[in-house]
Amino acid sequence: MSVMTAILGCDCDPDRVGFTQSVNELTLSWRGIEIGIPAFISARHRHHEQTGVWPKMTWFVRADDQVKRVHGDAGYCLATYEAIWRTLEEEGDEVAWHPHLWAWNEDAHHWYQRIDDAEFTQQCLEDGLDAFDRVWGRKPTTVHTGWCYQDNQVMAFMSENGLLADCSAVPGHNTLGHGLADQADWGQASSKIYFPSGNNYQLEAPSLEQRLNILEVPASVGSGRVARALKIIRDQVKRRSVRLRLDGFKTQVPLMTLSPLLNRALIKDAIHAAASQNLTHFLSYTHADEFLHKSEKSLFPRLTYSLAAFFSNVTALQQQCRVSGVEVEFKTLNEFAREFTIGDDLEFSNLRNSR
Repeated sequence: MSVMTAILGCDCDPDRVGFTQSVNELTLSWRGIEIGIPAFISARHRHHEQTGVWPKMTWFVRADDQVKRVHGDAGYCLATYEAIWRTLEEEGDEVAWHPHLWAWNEDAHHWYQRIDDAEFTQQCLEDGLDAFDRVWGRKPTTVHTGWCYQDNQVMAFMSENGLLADCSAVPGHNTLGHGLADQADWGQASSKIYFPSGNNYQLEAPSLEQRLNILEVPASVGSGRVARALKIIRDQVKRRSVRLRLDGFKTQVPLMTLSPLLNRALIKDAIHAAASQNLTHFLSYTHADEFLHKSEKSLFPRLTYSLAAFFSNVTALQQQCRVSGVEVEFKTLNEFAREFTIGDDLEFSNLRNSR
């Protein structure tokens, strides 16, 4: 039986305004890390005892300008919650990087996604990478950027600084111009793993000379009628606009803490799509505050996201893969990326889609 490699990640953001109760955007609270992740650790042990399955995780930790401005050090999360990260590493997980390009608007008094300033972008990324080296003791090897945002500058920075892999691509999605944040353009990207071109981060390099030395591992996407309808409504509220580019919402990532009532259809469609394209990887993620108890969440998140759903979705993923004739193995993004080698004689047309 063939194998489907599952790469599951968690964006370790501060508790989100509108998702977690009693949160405002002027300060950053981290109950998702403080309480949610320890709850996940305990739940994973129980799941393993009951099923024999141990879903490895890649934990994408914030280190960027916003963290520096609020807490005085871009490495705040790495230092403050070091014991949690060490425990996760001891259990076979990976600690990776999740930089956001948040900037503070003094006049409007709110945070916004600053993607039109190359100097700010460079400094934000340099501060985050330095924090890993200084506080954590080594640089990260993989990254999932905030809001999945990438451009040629950001991708080149990651490549030049030795990161092995990025997993920000969401094939077919383009939300540029909608809202103050959560904007990214992956409209040209496919679901195939590739080495990006320095001229266009969304496309595979046509030659070794144009290739960046970083692997792009796109997220898995699927479609479900009810999930899509709810996502459009949610994004209309979040982005304060009823005029969304709806072609970017035809598919979505089957987030691992999403209610199985919504997520089963997304997982099933994502696995079918992978089979039709000869892909052998499944990549999805979650957020730390989604692990919190429902009493700490606002109404809509309380009904749609939970820690219990994560493990139900892991089981659903395994079941769907078996229906498709494949077994699931769980790996960190670092482990997966290291299966690829970059040689001078590499023929891009022969690069396999995942393994």
